[in-house]
Amino acid sequence: MTEKIKFDIIVVDDDRMLLSYLKDFLNCHDMDVYTADCAYEAINVIKSRGFDLLLTDLQMPGMDGIELARKVRTMRPDMPIIMHTGNLLPEHYSLVERAVVSRVLDKTTSPMELLDIVRQCCSAAV
Repeated sequence: MTEKIKFDIIVVDDDRMLLSYLKDFLNCHDMDVYTADCAYEAINVIKSRGFDLLLTDLQMPGMDGIELARKVRTMRPDMPIIMHTGNLLPEHYSLVERAVVSRVLDKTTSPMELLDIVRQCCSAAV
């Protein structure tokens, strides 16, 4: 029998309702999910715990998702990072080209598509 791989991910967003939804949804699909409502909390947790993936909002008060991604990239260069934004602009795709993030997604991405992308990114990193 094949054992399912359970990925450990951190989700960062200042929208607590969205955080709760994403945590419940991803947990139901065999993900261990830690949530943080700001980039500073996420950095502290990432320093002390190994995650398979970071899913972060772009626009947050204080430190935004781009700055968070850059800081995480220096700590964990191989960790996949997905930027999730409600205001997707063409220039955000350059973040992927510059290897700041692995993927950029609009928040209107369906939950199942998001799940597929999270799994692909985690599996590629293993």
